[in-house]
Amino acid sequence: MTAPDQREHAEEQERPADPHHMAPLAGRLLEIPAAVVLVLMVGHVVANALLRWATGQSLPETLEITTYWYLPAIVLVGFVAAARRGEHVAASLLYDRMTTATRRIVDVATDLLVAVVCGAFAWYGAQEAWHNMEIGLTAGASVVVIWPVTFLVPLCFGLMTVFSLTTLIRRLRAGGRANAEDE
Repeated sequence: MTAPDQREHAEEQERPADPHHMAPLAGRLLEIPAAVVLVLMVGHVVANALLRWATGQSLPETLEITTYWYLPAIVLVGFVAAARRGEHVAASLLYDRMTTATRRIVDVATDLLVAVVCGAFAWYGAQEAWHNMEIGLTAGASVVVIWPVTFLVPLCFGLMTVFSLTTLIRRLRAGGRANAEDE
């Protein structure tokens, strides 16, 4: 390697990975289903409204399907997709006034707290999802089966746990920085 190549290679080695980066395929695996579900929900609700306007009759179980299938899928998958992109709401009023060292401590503590809380939600959600499957959970008094969608809770919170732990590990390896912008 020439001297400039060695410097560039050394800079790449020093630069920590972006904590919000996942393989593009993994991102699409999250966002495409959420977009499809959103389009299906809008189509379903519009079809229901048009049918009700034209005939006075609604599509059966539209409210239950929207409430117990579409919305949880959109919210939970969107939650993980937003974290993957680094687009969660940030309250930076105090954070921006902290020293770099304090920010690093807060970042590490936050990553750890998020991992623990999301891991707990995933664990509890998995137990509930299995229970819901065993009892064949339906949407209240309707016949709409909803237990399968409850498995999204442990899946999405499990992904958030892995994501937070990965971010934590990257941050610790980088001396508390998650990416080059932290400097």
